[in-house]
Amino acid sequence: MTILLLRFFLALVILGWPSLTLAGGMLHPFEPGNDRTYQGWTYERDVVGTGNGFKENAYPYNILTWYQYDWSGGPSGTDPTYGFVEIDGSQGAEGSSGSLKATITGGVTNGGGICGGAITSKEDFLANPSRVCNGKGGSLELYFIHYRPWGGSGGRSTFTQAIGSDRMSFYIKFPTEYLLDISGDANLHVGTYTYNPAKQETEPADEEDDPIGSHFYHYLNLSGGGWIHVLLDQHPQWRRSAGINPINNPTKPLWGYNYYDGFHSFYLQQTQRLNNPWYVWMDQIRFYHTSTTPEPNQNDDTIQSVAVAYYPSDKHWEIGFYDQYDTCCRIDMSTYEIRYSPSPITNSNFQSATLIPVERYGPSSDGKSAQGLVKKKDPDLRQIWTRFTLPDAVVNAGGTIYFAIKDVSKVGTHCAGESSGVAICDNRNAPNSLIHTTDYFLSQANSDTNPPAPPKGLVVR
Repeated sequence: MTILLLRFFLALVILGWPSLTLAGGMLHPFEPGNDRTYQGWTYERDVVGTGNGFKENAYPYNILTWYQYDWSGGPSGTDPTYGFVEIDGSQGAEGSSGSLKATITGGVTNGGGICGGAITSKEDFLANPSRVCNGKGGSLELYFIHYRPWGGSGGRSTFTQAIGSDRMSFYIKFPTEYLLDISGDANLHVGTYTYNPAKQETEPADEEDDPIGSHFYHYLNLSGGGWIHVLLDQHPQWRRSAGINPINNPTKPLWGYNYYDGFHSFYLQQTQRLNNPWYVWMDQIRFYHTSTTPEPNQNDDTIQSVAVAYYPSDKHWEIGFYDQYDTCCRIDMSTYEIRYSPSPITNSNFQSATLIPVERYGPSSDGKSAQGLVKKKDPDLRQIWTRFTLPDAVVNAGGTIYFAIKDVSKVGTHCAGESSGVAICDNRNAPNSLIHTTDYFLSQANSDTNPPAPPKGLVVR
């Protein structure tokens, strides 16, 4: 309990984030002024006590924080990860001219040692190049918090843009060296905090997790090298402390409010360590409700946490998502059909969209399936993943490409591969006939292949 509270309050210190309600539920598009300013935000070397970042000028603050403690692999959970954030005006997603850029310079290693010296701002980075780890240390630790000082008046500070939503959308980009986790289920997770919006800040939480509300995880398994569109629904893959896989919109039956209506904080945390310094970009964070889309009725039960990406270096695509079933307690084999279109896909026109040309499912090239059908890489895991290539004419046309995923599982069908000499077939039926949609905006801005330019005057030793 004490550690969780410390983690939360330390996170408040690092970085600022906007509370302003923007059109379309945009939390912020990161359009740049320069690397230190953008649209009503102030850069501070120590925003709320633990690091550098941006704080919104208006109260209550939205805060974006570089968190200085590595929770992904450090032995104690309080080992350092060094780095800083800035606004990058050289690239953005969805055709934008800017994005948030995080630079990881060092910190705890997989072996438990510390590589590199303390760098907690861009000033440190430029003035002390010898502090950059000459190896692999530290990891991405970004926190986004709608901050109202503890004990203030009014309700819990939910992100204004999240209220009434059932989707959270953003783009993220990792270096090419950032690889899929081929042995597990995820190489990135988005941790979220929700709190009953009817409760006052000074009242004790009615959730079981900790005093700042319920804590959930959304898992992702992503390849680096291109902009990835992440679309999170109300169905997280894990609830901390409860030790269970949650149902869709888990806060509703437990405490009577919708998941995003109490959404006041989230963070991004990854597990791989790359040669320092290395970079991550993030852009176009927004919330919306599917009732405002062409298809309001979607399958959020067995299709969750969808990510789609385009990789311009070789023009391939990847889609990954998760199903409902526990990795510990049942072996689940299921099959999904994925289609694409230059126009929005609905339940009624799904069959008219084009099947994706599946190259393989799972990171291994030996996973094959029929056109458009994708199976799990491992029946013991929850993640489904596939790689494919779309025709040049589709990609060159640019604009938005729409994707839809449908659970087509049927007991005894879609047999593929073998386990102990026995063909692996579906062992459950799809719970409904609904699709789950996402999209991807192609533009010159998010199809760049040029490596980032190093900061002027920096020598890395």
